Amino acid sequence: MGIEVKNSGSFDSVDKYLSKVSSVYDYKKIDEIAKETVEKLSISTPKNSSKTANSWSYKLDTTREGFSLEFDNSNVQNGNNIAILINDGYSTSSGKWVSGEHYIEEPVREAYEKIMKETWEEIKKYGR
Repeated sequence: MGIEVKNSGSFDSVDKYLSKVSSVYDYKKIDEIAKETVEKLSISTPKNSSKTANSWSYKLDTTREGFSLEFDNSNVQNGNNIAILINDGYSTSSGKWVSGEHYIEEPVREAYEKIMKETWEEIKKYGR
């Protein structure tokens, strides 16, 4: 004795809707959010010099699933990304611990939330 599942009807309308909304995003708005985030990262970076603050950039690419957004800081010394060391903390050569400033999370979280809000607004347009 087994379990039998029968289906009548079609999921065509659901498939059509999901196909439309799976790639809904406004590339220009996301690009603007990314530029704003790079500016916020630069402003919030602690400054002994301006090298780390001025080394922020982003890369926005389209993918099969939608898009990919990456933030980068190119200030690398001896194989160490200085922005990450400032953010997370590090040990000096004498063994002293320097606590992190935790300045990266907030601008990136804000960007994520803005992108989600913008995308949700676009998705809602398809429901009408």
